[in-house]
Amino acid sequence: MTTAWETSRRCSTTPPVNDLSRRLLAEFLGTAFLLVGVIGSGIMAERLTDDVGLQLLANAAATVGVLYAVILMFSEISGAHLNPAVTLADVLLQRRPWVDLGGHGSTSARMSQPNWPAVPSA
Repeated sequence: MTTAWETSRRCSTTPPVNDLSRRLLAEFLGTAFLLVGVIGSGIMAERLTDDVGLQLLANAAATVGVLYAVILMFSEISGAHLNPAVTLADVLLQRRPWVDLGGHGSTSARMSQPNWPAVPSA
């Protein structure tokens, strides 16, 4: 069984520039979009209503929409492995080379765990 990124590589008419760097950039951007979507949906839900149940519903629905869009955008390039555990499972099942584990896992982990301090609320 071939993966999505192998299929897209075969179907492409242009040669890959640097396959690993393209996949890492896709993972970086996908994680960034997901973080922006999750944070934005939380802010949107908080301003929408005072009902906590409705806030959770709005937050979950917006997050699902963002995740769906990110997967559609980047699945053909990198498989949309926004969770390093997914990349680890792919490596262990021998669907990806071991070299992918360091790049994909660290890209997602670095994006989701920023080094800057949290902004205090007013």
